[in-house]
Parts: sequence; C-alpha cells; structure tokens
Amino acid sequence: MRSEFSTYMDSFGTKFIQDLSSQRDATELCFKTHATMVTCLADDILTVSKNLTTLYDATLSKKDIEHIVVKKGQDELDPHIQSHYDFKATASSRLDNLNTTL
Repeated sequence: MRSEFSTYMDSFGTKFIQDLSSQRDATELCFKTHATMVTCLADDILTVSKNLTTLYDATLSKKDIEHIVVKKGQDELDPHIQSHYDFKATASSRLDNLNTTL
C-alpha cells in the first residue's frame, strides 16, 4: 500500500508540476500580449497628443481670421480704388489742359 501511495504521490506531483508549468507559460504569454498591447496604446496616445498639439498650434484665432479677411479685401479693393485715383488724375489733367486751351 505504501508503494501504491508513493507511486500515486509521484504521479500526482508530476502532474501538478506539469499543470503549474503550463499555467506559468500561459500566464507569461498573456502578460507579454498585454504588455505589447499597452505599449501600442501608449504609442497611439502619444501620437494623438502630438497631433492635437499640432492642430492647436495651427488653429487660427479670431484676430488671425479678421486679419486675413481684411487683407483679402484690401488686395481686391486697392487696385479698384487706385483706378479711381488714376481716373481722377487723368480727368483733372485733361480738364486743366482744356481750361488752358480755352
């Protein structure tokens, strides 16, 4: 009986060590997988953070937009206004010549 018990305990011990080893391997694999996922998530968060910073730096303020609109208006109106001044100068010059002739 002692021999059977010893054989049973040896078998039980071997099976227990195999199960424990298998669980340890599965646990290590699980931790490695989770570590990889956490690393990827950290990289993604860093990328999003950089993108948000870039977006924030590139966002125009109300004052910037007003300046752009005013500049665009000036760029379009200045030639038109200048043509009025040119017309006025030409007309004044011709009227002065006409007055001198008369």
